[in-house]
Amino acid sequence: MALPTPVMTPTQITFPYVVQPGDTLESVAERFGVPVPTLQALNHLSPGPLQPGSLVFVPGTPPADTQGQAQVRIVEVIAPGFLVQERVRLMNLSPHPIRLEGWTLADDDGNVFRFPPVVLYPQGSLQVWTQAGASSAVDVYWGLDRAVWEPGDIAVLKDAQGREVHRFQVSE
Repeated sequence: MALPTPVMTPTQITFPYVVQPGDTLESVAERFGVPVPTLQALNHLSPGPLQPGSLVFVPGTPPADTQGQAQVRIVEVIAPGFLVQERVRLMNLSPHPIRLEGWTLADDDGNVFRFPPVVLYPQGSLQVWTQAGASSAVDVYWGLDRAVWEPGDIAVLKDAQGREVHRFQVSE
């Protein structure tokens, strides 16, 4: 008796896009040249606004201007103004692990956090807590005794060479 021949199902290549304030399903579709219904189906989205900081998977490969660059993004600032809950969540959208040692995260008041030796793995996230605590692979602590972030602030992430990698406006 012959065994059935396995059939390979093609896998659609996609890349993640972090929704920015003001993005709509239509603007994301237009930016990447993808039909709106395709984005809706791929991401199981219904019509309506997109949530800033959420991920939308886009068919195809990332645009040339993002390939080969560190694709670490600030995806949200959680509980701005409340020290015990305040934190910034970063995500690595690239297919490669990224060493964050020497990178900085700063607000527009001159507060600067310098990352310790930590690796952010592909599709992994890391939380930068404002308060003091014991760091781990997924949580690092700034060690401050007061909240830093407030709605409207701009969070700026820079690599170890001081190049801006991402900028994010804190929402309420």
